[in-house]
Amino acid sequence: MKNVVVMIVTCTVLCAALAAGMRTPPAEAEAGAPQKSEDARQKIPYPHIGRIQVLNGCGAVGAAKTVADFLRSKKFDVKDEGNAKSDNYDTTMVVSRNKDKTIAQQVAQTLNIHSVVLMRNGEDMYDVTVFVGSDFQERVR
Repeated sequence: MKNVVVMIVTCTVLCAALAAGMRTPPAEAEAGAPQKSEDARQKIPYPHIGRIQVLNGCGAVGAAKTVADFLRSKKFDVKDEGNAKSDNYDTTMVVSRNKDKTIAQQVAQTLNIHSVVLMRNGEDMYDVTVFVGSDFQERVR
């Protein structure tokens, strides 16, 4: 019986402390700092960094490196550069590797590309793959 009473008292004290903590304003508000609006909290700094793969699909020497360096300068995290399986891409293509296309859309916008393709490959190594086409010079301006 004594253990039950101790447990009830402990639970009551914890609940009271939790309720008091929920009513206490954040430290920023106490210091006079303005609270951020809900909209400001939802805005995510551009860009999402992501895990980006850049593959040369046009055969031009250094095309993947040029695009990868450009994306890095825009704060994207390019994890890999290499060659695509074929080198006949006329236009640069941005492929989202997962259902959330946010990062792919930001990469596409940065490269002035108007569409994103969703193509999952069963791997979870990259969020986005960029297949560099022969139009890459106009994409990195």
